Amino acid sequence: MAQPQSVARGLGQHTGMEPVLSLLGIGPSGRALGMQAGLVAASGGALLQALTITAACAKSEWGVGESRGARLSTGVIVGQIVGAVLWAATADVVGRKEACCLSCVVGAGGAVVCAFAASFDVLVVASAVVGVAVAGTTLGPYVLAVERAPAASRGAFATTLALFAALGSAGAALAHALIAGGVDVVSAVGASDGAAVGAQWRGVCAVVALAPFGAAVSCSKRLPESLRWLVQRRRFAAARRELDRAAAANFAGAAGRRRDVLSVFDAAARAPRPADAAPRAAACRVARSAASVASLCACGLEFLLAFGFFSVLSLVRLEFDADGRAAASAFYATPRRLDAAEPCAAVDYGIVASALLSEVLGALAARHLVDRLGRRLTLAACFALAALGVLALAAPEYVASLDPLSRDALVVAMMTSRGALYGADAVATVFVAEMHGTESRFAALAVAYAAARLGGLVSASWVVSPNPLSTVSLLVTLVNVSAAWAALAMPSETALAPLDGAEPPPPKLPPPQAPAPPAPPVAAAVPAAAAANPFDDDVLRDAAPSPPPQAVVDGEKTPLLT
Repeated sequence: MAQPQSVARGLGQHTGMEPVLSLLGIGPSGRALGMQAGLVAASGGALLQALTITAACAKSEWGVGESRGARLSTGVIVGQIVGAVLWAATADVVGRKEACCLSCVVGAGGAVVCAFAASFDVLVVASAVVGVAVAGTTLGPYVLAVERAPAASRGAFATTLALFAALGSAGAALAHALIAGGVDVVSAVGASDGAAVGAQWRGVCAVVALAPFGAAVSCSKRLPESLRWLVQRRRFAAARRELDRAAAANFAGAAGRRRDVLSVFDAAARAPRPADAAPRAAACRVARSAASVASLCACGLEFLLAFGFFSVLSLVRLEFDADGRAAASAFYATPRRLDAAEPCAAVDYGIVASALLSEVLGALAARHLVDRLGRRLTLAACFALAALGVLALAAPEYVASLDPLSRDALVVAMMTSRGALYGADAVATVFVAEMHGTESRFAALAVAYAAARLGGLVSASWVVSPNPLSTVSLLVTLVNVSAAWAALAMPSETALAPLDGAEPPPPKLPPPQAPAPPAPPVAAAVPAAAAANPFDDDVLRDAAPSPPPQAVVDGEKTPLLT
């Protein structure tokens, strides 16, 4: 089918998937994909919030000490690191859609095992499995969103998933609040405090398991596969069917535009591409891309980001923990305590609500700025705001007039940092995904995600060390300032840039050869006399070629063949 002239002019010399997706736009099909991917991200946020509540409350039920209780959080982080690698391999082999569905199924099963764990060790293993699933429910939706949206709106479209994750966390916190409200009823019939604590976190795990299970069922029927992945795997027929469905939803009643999209895709599918390589060669290309300079810079940025984010979480616990270090409140007028009641005093619903509100605001701000300012400037602004918020914690030690800072002022300062870093995390995830081609995108994102979890581990060991709170706050401020500088120093800006620029280039074909000119007719030999006097008619008559001999056949002259 010939392409329309306007479409051909828009294509120029570009034959990748970017013109196809730009012509397709977001539309109803893109919003449907965003909703399904958002359900996966929301289930991941709910699972992570359930693990946070479980880590805070399960230690009370079994009387586990701090050193042994830390194994629960460490197991979750290790599970996330392993899961990032596992789901990257899965998504590259069976597809992005299948990886999202399988991670939801694993998360639902792990949450159920957590709810019925018979011992603390079983809970640690089940939490690690849930951590594996959280990695898939976090990375898979981002990759799908980045590979679906056109360049003009890719950042805003993908960072919207951070809002879904925050809403999932809010749902898990709400479930815990409702279940905790029934603790009084349980206690009234003679249950012990330990049983009441167990009813809280076990009930949360059981209820939250419904979220990834429902997301898996919904996505298995409604979530489309990534067009870029299908094309990269040479599954052109399946990609064309997915594109046809998306175009039919976006251009209902406009058959001409639907045909235009398909014609552009057909041209892109016919474009020369690298020949299929052996699996070992493909693995080498993925490894080289994941270990490139841009990928290493992204890993350093993610490490600093996670160090700052998890440090803020630890600072919240230390500053408002009734059993925290004496240094946490040494230079404030009055100590600040948690407001929650027993038996699970580690959950302060005021702090939880403030944290979730800050995450929603941070995600909205990042979504608004990411395509306008670009990835690097948006990240730098988020890190600078986070540094100012953390610096407020150390200010009372050095400024006497700030000594009687209220609890609410500190909550606002810390939650500002948390919201800014939450938005920065969403932008950084999109940034890293855009740096690489379809073949290595998930793998490079998994490496950066693992670097971020390592940053969380390091921050946890530093913040709980016997350092003054002001020293820790200054260090976290310095980390955020360094992260802002690292964001500005990233090798390239990916905002509005086509993802096809990160794809392997098509093979170089030899330049087309111009057709050889026709051979000139062989001229008859001209005698020297004719060359000497070309205007002598007698000489030219003598030099003219004589006609071929003829024979008379049936009264007609016929040339003889010699």
